[in-house]
Amino acid sequence: MTANKSSILPSYRCHKASGQGYVHLNGRRIYLGKFDQSETRQKYLQLVAEWEANGRRLSVDPNDITVVELIARFWEHTHAYYRMPNGKLSITIIKYQMTLRVLKEVYGSIKTIEFGAVQLKMVRQTMIERG
Repeated sequence: MTANKSSILPSYRCHKASGQGYVHLNGRRIYLGKFDQSETRQKYLQLVAEWEANGRRLSVDPNDITVVELIARFWEHTHAYYRMPNGKLSITIIKYQMTLRVLKEVYGSIKTIEFGAVQLKMVRQTMIERG
């Protein structure tokens, strides 16, 4: 029996040219320090554990998340949370979809830290204007 791809952990590897240990997570190569050192291996184990605990996503500084990234994470949450007893998606998702579409169009590229009451009022006004 083969292992499920989602159960396989990323490898701790050596970058031959620099002699550094690294790991690939979410398409990003992260250097950890001199290969085969106990501190480097500890960094690897800690980073992979955090990555696993975060749903196999790298932790992101909250100040660096854009509105589009936040919408994507929330959208993932809605598909798991908003379900009827029979397993079908709830109508609530359609309501969120309409709202999130406007939010993405108007403010998708800005950082979430820059989004406040004024921007929320603009999203609401845009939705009103569109009916």
